[in-house]
Amino acid sequence: MRFHYLSDLHLENQEINFSLPEGDVLIVAGDLCNASALAPNARGRYAATQRERVLRFRDLAVDNFSRVLMVVGNHEHFDGVFEETVPLLAEHLDGFELLDDSAVEIGGVHVFGTTLWSDFEGRDPACMEHVRRGIGDYFFIKSRAASPVGSRNPRAPSRNSYHPEVHGSAANHAEGAAVDLRRLTPEDTLAAHDRARRRLAEHLGGAGAAPTVVVSHHAPSLKGLNPLFAGNGLDGAYASALDGMIAALETVPVWVHGHTHIRRKYRIGATRVCVNCRGFDDRDRHAQPFTAATCFDV
Repeated sequence: MRFHYLSDLHLENQEINFSLPEGDVLIVAGDLCNASALAPNARGRYAATQRERVLRFRDLAVDNFSRVLMVVGNHEHFDGVFEETVPLLAEHLDGFELLDDSAVEIGGVHVFGTTLWSDFEGRDPACMEHVRRGIGDYFFIKSRAASPVGSRNPRAPSRNSYHPEVHGSAANHAEGAAVDLRRLTPEDTLAAHDRARRRLAEHLGGAGAAPTVVVSHHAPSLKGLNPLFAGNGLDGAYASALDGMIAALETVPVWVHGHTHIRRKYRIGATRVCVNCRGFDDRDRHAQPFTAATCFDV
Protein backbone atom coordinates (compact mmCIF):
# COMPACT_ATOMS: atom_id res chain seq x y z
CA MET A 1 0.00 0.00 0.00
CA ARG A 2 1.43 3.38 -1.02
CA PHE A 3 0.83 6.44 1.15
CA HIS A 4 1.50 9.99 -0.04
CA TYR A 5 1.81 12.50 2.78
CA LEU A 6 2.00 16.27 3.22
CA SER A 7 1.15 18.91 5.79
CA ASP A 8 1.16 22.60 6.57
CA LEU A 9 -0.16 23.77 3.23
CA HIS A 10 -1.50 26.88 4.98
CA LEU A 11 -4.11 27.70 2.39
CA GLU A 12 -5.29 30.51 4.67
CA ASN A 13 -2.30 32.48 3.38
CA GLN A 14 -1.02 30.77 0.23
CA GLU A 15 -2.20 29.62 -3.15
CA ILE A 16 -2.03 26.03 -4.43
CA ASN A 17 1.16 26.32 -6.47
CA PHE A 18 2.09 22.64 -6.62
CA SER A 19 0.78 19.62 -8.51
CA LEU A 20 -0.95 16.76 -6.75
CA PRO A 21 -0.13 13.22 -7.92
CA GLU A 22 -2.53 10.30 -8.11
CA GLY A 23 -2.35 7.35 -5.76
CA ASP A 24 -3.87 5.05 -3.18
CA VAL A 25 -3.91 7.10 0.02
CA LEU A 26 -3.18 10.76 0.75
CA ILE A 27 -2.34 11.78 4.31
CA VAL A 28 -2.87 15.43 5.25
CA ALA A 29 -1.09 15.90 8.58
CA GLY A 30 -2.75 19.15 9.63
CA ASP A 31 -2.59 22.90 9.04
CA LEU A 32 -4.48 22.82 5.78
CA CYS A 33 -6.50 25.93 6.65
CA ASN A 34 -8.48 27.82 9.27
CA ALA A 35 -11.69 25.80 9.56
CA SER A 36 -13.64 28.91 10.53
CA ALA A 37 -13.42 30.13 6.93
CA LEU A 38 -15.64 27.20 5.92
CA ALA A 39 -18.47 28.22 8.25
CA PRO A 40 -21.68 29.41 6.55
CA ASN A 41 -21.51 32.70 8.47
CA ALA A 42 -17.88 33.44 7.49
CA ARG A 43 -17.71 36.81 5.76
CA GLY A 44 -15.11 38.90 3.97
CA ARG A 45 -12.55 38.47 1.22
CA TYR A 46 -10.07 36.62 3.46
CA ALA A 47 -12.58 33.89 4.30
CA ALA A 48 -13.90 33.68 0.74
CA THR A 49 -10.44 33.34 -0.79
CA GLN A 50 -9.41 30.71 1.73
CA ARG A 51 -12.63 28.76 1.29
CA GLU A 52 -12.19 28.67 -2.49
CA ARG A 53 -8.62 27.34 -2.14
CA VAL A 54 -9.60 24.71 0.41
CA LEU A 55 -12.54 23.39 -1.57
CA ARG A 56 -10.43 23.32 -4.72
CA PHE A 57 -7.78 21.29 -2.90
CA ARG A 58 -10.48 19.01 -1.50
CA ASP A 59 -11.76 18.28 -5.00
CA LEU A 60 -8.24 17.63 -6.34
CA ALA A 61 -7.40 15.29 -3.48
CA VAL A 62 -10.63 13.30 -3.68
CA ASP A 63 -10.32 12.99 -7.46
CA ASN A 64 -6.68 11.87 -7.34
CA PHE A 65 -6.69 9.45 -4.40
CA SER A 66 -8.81 6.48 -3.38
CA ARG A 67 -8.69 7.58 0.28
CA VAL A 68 -7.85 10.94 1.85
CA LEU A 69 -7.01 10.94 5.56
CA MET A 70 -6.55 14.10 7.61
CA VAL A 71 -5.63 15.05 11.14
CA VAL A 72 -6.35 18.48 12.56
CA GLY A 73 -3.47 20.87 13.16
CA ASN A 74 -3.42 23.82 15.50
CA HIS A 75 -4.18 26.26 12.69
CA GLU A 76 -7.46 24.55 11.86
CA HIS A 77 -8.72 25.94 15.18
CA PHE A 78 -7.57 29.54 14.59
CA ASP A 79 -10.36 32.14 14.65
CA GLY A 80 -12.70 29.39 15.80
CA VAL A 81 -13.94 27.36 18.74
CA PHE A 82 -11.87 24.33 19.73
CA GLU A 83 -14.82 22.00 20.22
CA GLU A 84 -16.41 22.97 16.89
CA THR A 85 -13.46 22.52 14.51
CA VAL A 86 -13.73 18.82 13.73
CA PRO A 87 -17.51 18.91 13.09
CA LEU A 88 -17.03 21.94 10.83
CA LEU A 89 -14.33 20.22 8.78
CA ALA A 90 -16.35 17.01 8.58
CA GLU A 91 -19.30 18.95 7.20
CA HIS A 92 -17.39 20.72 4.44
CA LEU A 93 -14.54 18.39 3.49
CA ASP A 94 -16.60 15.74 1.74
CA GLY A 95 -14.49 12.71 0.93
CA PHE A 96 -11.92 13.41 3.66
CA GLU A 97 -11.70 11.00 6.59
CA LEU A 98 -10.87 12.96 9.73
CA LEU A 99 -8.84 11.04 12.28
CA ASP A 100 -9.27 12.60 15.72
CA ASP A 101 -7.62 10.22 18.18
CA SER A 102 -9.07 7.46 16.02
CA ALA A 103 -8.07 4.93 13.38
CA VAL A 104 -9.11 3.37 10.09
CA GLU A 105 -7.96 0.18 8.39
CA ILE A 106 -6.92 0.16 4.74
CA GLY A 107 -5.83 -3.07 3.12
CA GLY A 108 -4.70 -4.60 6.40
CA VAL A 109 -2.81 -1.47 7.50
CA HIS A 110 -4.20 0.58 10.38
CA VAL A 111 -3.79 4.36 10.36
CA PHE A 112 -4.17 6.13 13.71
CA GLY A 113 -4.47 9.91 13.53
CA THR A 114 -4.22 12.60 16.19
CA THR A 115 -3.25 16.24 16.58
CA LEU A 116 -1.11 15.01 19.52
CA TRP A 117 -0.30 18.52 20.77
CA SER A 118 2.70 18.46 23.14
CA ASP A 119 3.75 17.71 26.70
CA PHE A 120 5.63 21.00 27.27
CA GLU A 121 9.03 19.47 27.97
CA GLY A 122 7.66 16.83 30.31
CA ARG A 123 4.92 18.99 31.87
CA ASP A 124 7.36 21.71 32.91
CA PRO A 125 5.45 24.66 34.47
CA ALA A 126 8.02 27.21 33.27
CA CYS A 127 7.69 25.94 29.71
CA MET A 128 3.91 26.15 29.91
CA GLU A 129 4.05 29.75 31.12
CA HIS A 130 6.49 30.75 28.39
CA VAL A 131 4.39 29.09 25.70
CA ARG A 132 1.22 30.63 27.13
CA ARG A 133 2.67 34.06 26.30
CA GLY A 134 4.45 33.21 23.07
CA ILE A 135 2.29 30.94 20.92
CA GLY A 136 -0.73 32.08 18.95
CA ASP A 137 -2.74 28.97 19.86
CA TYR A 138 -3.51 30.50 23.25
CA PHE A 139 -4.68 33.83 21.84
CA PHE A 140 -6.53 32.97 18.65
CA ILE A 141 -8.34 29.75 19.61
CA LYS A 142 -11.44 29.85 21.81
CA SER A 143 -13.07 27.14 23.92
CA ARG A 144 -16.52 26.60 25.38
CA ALA A 145 -15.28 24.20 28.06
CA ALA A 146 -14.88 25.17 31.69
CA SER A 147 -11.39 26.48 32.43
CA PRO A 148 -8.94 23.84 33.67
CA VAL A 149 -7.83 24.24 37.27
CA GLY A 150 -4.85 26.56 37.51
CA SER A 151 -5.09 27.95 33.99
CA ARG A 152 -5.03 31.63 33.15
CA ASN A 153 -4.75 33.81 30.07
CA PRO A 154 -2.27 36.70 30.01
CA ARG A 155 -2.42 39.71 27.76
CA ALA A 156 -1.57 39.27 24.09
CA PRO A 157 2.15 39.24 23.24
CA SER A 158 3.88 42.09 21.48
CA ARG A 159 3.58 41.94 17.71
CA ASN A 160 7.37 42.24 17.70
CA SER A 161 7.86 39.01 19.66
CA TYR A 162 8.39 35.80 17.76
CA HIS A 163 5.50 33.41 17.65
CA PRO A 164 5.45 31.73 14.23
CA GLU A 165 1.88 30.48 14.59
CA VAL A 166 0.69 34.03 13.82
CA HIS A 167 2.83 34.43 10.69
CA GLY A 168 0.97 36.28 8.00
CA SER A 169 -2.41 36.24 9.70
CA ALA A 170 -2.36 38.39 12.82
CA ALA A 171 -4.38 41.12 11.14
CA ASN A 172 -7.18 38.66 10.55
CA HIS A 173 -7.75 37.85 14.23
CA ALA A 174 -10.01 39.72 16.63
CA GLU A 175 -9.63 39.81 20.39
CA GLY A 176 -13.37 40.02 21.03
CA ALA A 177 -15.33 36.89 21.86
CA ALA A 178 -18.79 35.89 22.97
CA VAL A 179 -19.34 35.84 26.71
CA ASP A 180 -19.52 32.04 26.81
CA LEU A 181 -16.10 31.66 25.20
CA ARG A 182 -12.63 31.79 26.71
CA ARG A 183 -9.15 31.41 25.33
CA LEU A 184 -7.65 27.99 24.90
CA THR A 185 -4.91 27.29 27.45
CA PRO A 186 -1.82 25.07 27.66
CA GLU A 187 -3.70 23.05 30.26
CA ASP A 188 -6.35 22.29 27.63
CA THR A 189 -3.86 21.06 25.06
CA LEU A 190 -1.87 19.10 27.65
CA ALA A 191 -5.08 17.24 28.50
CA ALA A 192 -5.59 16.62 24.77
CA HIS A 193 -2.02 15.30 24.53
CA ASP A 194 -2.63 12.89 27.40
CA ARG A 195 -5.86 11.72 25.79
CA ALA A 196 -4.13 11.17 22.44
CA ARG A 197 -1.40 9.02 23.97
CA ARG A 198 -3.95 7.02 25.93
CA ARG A 199 -6.08 6.32 22.87
CA LEU A 200 -3.03 5.42 20.78
CA ALA A 201 -2.01 2.89 23.41
CA GLU A 202 -5.55 1.48 23.44
CA HIS A 203 -5.54 1.20 19.66
CA LEU A 204 -2.18 -0.55 19.49
CA GLY A 205 -3.26 -2.92 22.22
CA GLY A 206 -6.29 -3.94 20.17
CA ALA A 207 -4.63 -4.06 16.76
CA GLY A 208 -2.46 -7.05 17.58
CA ALA A 209 0.33 -7.72 15.09
CA ALA A 210 -1.23 -5.62 12.32
CA PRO A 211 0.92 -2.65 11.26
CA THR A 212 -0.21 0.82 12.33
CA VAL A 213 0.90 4.02 10.64
CA VAL A 214 0.63 6.86 13.15
CA VAL A 215 -0.14 10.36 11.89
CA SER A 216 0.18 13.37 14.17
CA HIS A 217 0.42 17.08 13.57
CA HIS A 218 2.83 17.88 16.39
CA ALA A 219 6.24 16.22 16.40
CA PRO A 220 6.81 13.15 18.61
CA SER A 221 10.54 13.81 18.90
CA LEU A 222 12.92 16.74 19.23
CA LYS A 223 14.51 15.37 16.05
CA GLY A 224 11.50 16.86 14.28
CA LEU A 225 12.22 20.45 15.30
CA ASN A 226 13.04 23.09 12.71
CA PRO A 227 16.71 24.11 13.13
CA LEU A 228 15.82 27.64 12.10
CA PHE A 229 13.82 28.12 15.32
CA ALA A 230 14.95 25.35 17.70
CA GLY A 231 16.18 26.69 21.01
CA ASN A 232 14.03 29.83 20.93
CA GLY A 233 12.23 28.83 24.13
CA LEU A 234 9.10 27.57 22.37
CA ASP A 235 10.26 24.05 21.48
CA GLY A 236 7.90 22.60 24.07
CA ALA A 237 4.91 23.67 21.97
CA TYR A 238 6.19 21.95 18.84
CA ALA A 239 7.60 18.59 19.90
CA SER A 240 7.50 16.03 22.69
CA ALA A 241 10.38 13.68 23.48
CA LEU A 242 8.49 10.43 22.94
CA ASP A 243 11.51 8.61 21.53
CA GLY A 244 11.57 5.99 24.27
CA MET A 245 7.91 5.17 23.81
CA ILE A 246 8.25 4.93 20.03
CA ALA A 247 11.42 2.82 20.20
CA ALA A 248 9.48 0.23 22.20
CA LEU A 249 6.75 -0.09 19.56
CA GLU A 250 6.94 -3.18 17.38
CA THR A 251 4.02 -2.60 15.02
CA VAL A 252 4.48 1.04 13.95
CA PRO A 253 6.59 1.02 10.78
CA VAL A 254 5.97 4.70 10.01
CA TRP A 255 5.04 7.82 11.98
CA VAL A 256 4.09 10.92 9.96
CA HIS A 257 4.04 14.38 11.50
CA GLY A 258 3.92 18.02 10.45
CA HIS A 259 3.87 21.35 12.33
CA THR A 260 7.58 22.23 12.30
CA HIS A 261 7.80 23.32 8.65
CA ILE A 262 10.57 20.97 7.59
CA ARG A 263 10.98 18.11 5.13
CA ARG A 264 12.86 15.28 6.79
CA LYS A 265 13.05 11.55 7.42
CA TYR A 266 14.55 10.17 10.60
CA ARG A 267 14.40 6.92 12.54
CA ILE A 268 13.44 6.04 16.10
CA GLY A 269 14.07 2.37 16.74
CA ALA A 270 12.31 0.43 14.00
CA THR A 271 9.99 3.33 13.15
CA ARG A 272 10.60 5.65 10.21
CA VAL A 273 9.46 9.18 10.97
CA CYS A 274 8.43 11.10 7.84
CA VAL A 275 7.84 14.85 7.58
CA ASN A 276 6.76 16.69 4.42
CA CYS A 277 5.66 20.19 5.40
CA ARG A 278 5.12 22.93 2.89
CA GLY A 279 5.38 25.69 5.46
CA PHE A 280 5.38 29.32 4.43
CA ASP A 281 6.86 29.70 0.97
CA ASP A 282 8.62 32.97 1.76
CA ARG A 283 10.31 31.82 4.95
CA ASP A 284 10.71 28.10 5.58
CA ARG A 285 13.83 27.10 3.69
CA HIS A 286 14.01 23.77 5.54
CA ALA A 287 10.76 22.78 3.83
CA GLN A 288 11.97 23.68 0.34
CA PRO A 289 11.67 22.49 -2.31
CA PHE A 290 8.23 21.19 -1.39
CA THR A 291 6.66 18.38 -3.39
CA ALA A 292 3.36 16.58 -2.92
CA ALA A 293 4.82 13.46 -4.56
CA THR A 294 6.56 12.28 -1.36
CA CYS A 295 5.40 8.80 -0.37
CA PHE A 296 6.18 5.55 1.43
CA ASP A 297 5.02 1.95 1.12
CA VAL A 298 3.76 -0.35 3.87
